[in-house]
Amino acid sequence: MRIISGLLLAVVLSSFSLACGRNTQANSPLMLAGPTVVARASSIAIIGERQLIVGQSVTLRAFATMSDGSRRDVSSDALWQSSNGVVCAARSGGVIFAASAGICDVSASFESIVTTASFSVVTTAWTGEIVSIEVQGPRTLIVGQGDRYAVIANTPDGSQVDVTASATFESSNPSVADVDRDGRIAAIAEGNTSITITTGGLQVAFRVTILPVD
Repeated sequence: MRIISGLLLAVVLSSFSLACGRNTQANSPLMLAGPTVVARASSIAIIGERQLIVGQSVTLRAFATMSDGSRRDVSSDALWQSSNGVVCAARSGGVIFAASAGICDVSASFESIVTTASFSVVTTAWTGEIVSIEVQGPRTLIVGQGDRYAVIANTPDGSQVDVTASATFESSNPSVADVDRDGRIAAIAEGNTSITITTGGLQVAFRVTILPVD
């Protein structure tokens, strides 16, 4: 009788353990492991002053738009370079030093994404008053070609100042030729467009013809 009772007790205890095990598994949430997605930079924008006086320095900031839609300050992580070290020197952290008068391009590189901004370095402080403006650059291009405009301001004292960095550029027909904020024009398709340039309250417009490739 004692043997039978012991067997019954063992069966009951075993059944209880199995039931508890099943309940524990049923109540445990199902965890699915998946790959971790890391946001990458899709574009970079350079923010800061575009005109300096010789001897001055400015600290630029670089903001990266990430693949998840967020915006990140990568100024300290970016690689900064100058296209013309004689005019301006680019240092880590986005520090730009104006060495001599002229125009230089400063680029910021982060995660294989590169963007460029143009800077104008002048010798003396300028009040900003302009008598007239002149534009140097192409009026005719061939499809696939690129070039750049320079905007020169004539001041009341008779001097000239390069104001390309502070001018705004607009193409009336971007599908034929597009122009960016630094005055770089790209010939895209055969046709005509008008380029409008504005600075210091003055505006000038001219026609640009894009010819087909021979």
